[in-house]
Amino acid sequence: REELQGEVHPRTQQARRTFTSMIDSKLSKQTGQSSTTEVSSADVAQYLEENKEFEDADMGLRKPDTMGAMGSPKTKNSPEYIRWGKVSLYCAELLNKWAASSNEYSKDIMVRAAEHSVNAVEVFSNQMAEDQEFATKYCSGLYWMGLNFATLCRLGGGGKWTTQQAYDIANSSLSDCERLRQTSPDESRAEVIFAQGVLSFCKAEAVIAGYLRSTKMDKEQLVERKFMQALQLFEQANQLWTAVYGEKHLETVKAITMIGTLLHRLQGAQAGMEWFRKELKIREELQGEMHPRTQQARRMFTSLLDAKLQAERRDQADKRTASGDSATTESNMATDDAKPTEGS
Repeated sequence: REELQGEVHPRTQQARRTFTSMIDSKLSKQTGQSSTTEVSSADVAQYLEENKEFEDADMGLRKPDTMGAMGSPKTKNSPEYIRWGKVSLYCAELLNKWAASSNEYSKDIMVRAAEHSVNAVEVFSNQMAEDQEFATKYCSGLYWMGLNFATLCRLGGGGKWTTQQAYDIANSSLSDCERLRQTSPDESRAEVIFAQGVLSFCKAEAVIAGYLRSTKMDKEQLVERKFMQALQLFEQANQLWTAVYGEKHLETVKAITMIGTLLHRLQGAQAGMEWFRKELKIREELQGEMHPRTQQARRMFTSLLDAKLQAERRDQADKRTASGDSATTESNMATDDAKPTEGS
């Protein structure tokens, strides 16, 4: 139907909604199955990444035995301390991905993701001089700390952090990460640029929501400035990732998603449509139709098509109304012309 009738045709829209509903149903049945097997926090993190079944895996993290394993070891620089740092880094990333795969970011999830990133940075900041692997993990911890606290800023803060504190931590973390990756390959530098774009976007969202206030310029000006800044950073990251990986890659598609989002915000739905279409096609090919991020992309693209279709229908109705009014006016004029002049 997309090929023969077009993306905005009512039957195409109906077919897409039916298809999306069937996938949602199948996905809910899959993720509704929870394992009764006791697992370690490291096993849960591995499960989280491999199966994308975030909610069940996170419930595993909340079990008493696994939560105990997540506690900070008393002896620093011990093997247990290093393992705690690795698991914390893993969970900082994977809880972020879970939140991103949900319809709406959960503040509870992001608070825990932020806590994990703090723990990871603490561990590897003490170890980075010992081993290059730890220095790399320290940079990764700073990256995820930047992303997680940026999102927490967007949500109005949470846990023990205010909105401004979350923004300041994110900004500081990404500045440190950028400094340490100055001579890194393009794909690593693109990662930091992307995260800085996310921070600019999240600050704009926080200002819109009233969580942050502008002290130096008008609110609307600040929001537009941060959105434009974010768009430029996402475009820069997209160029670097595309040069390294090509367009069909999970790193590149992150930038594509955000470029579509910013164009939508700045220029309207039509401006972002092509980017959202591109995102959906890439995610279907790379992640499959059942993946939560593919589902999310399909919902977004479908909602834009629905809005476009409704706008076209309104335009057509307005034209018909205008045409009818014009015809009525012409008819009245013709009738008036046919009437005898008074006194004739």
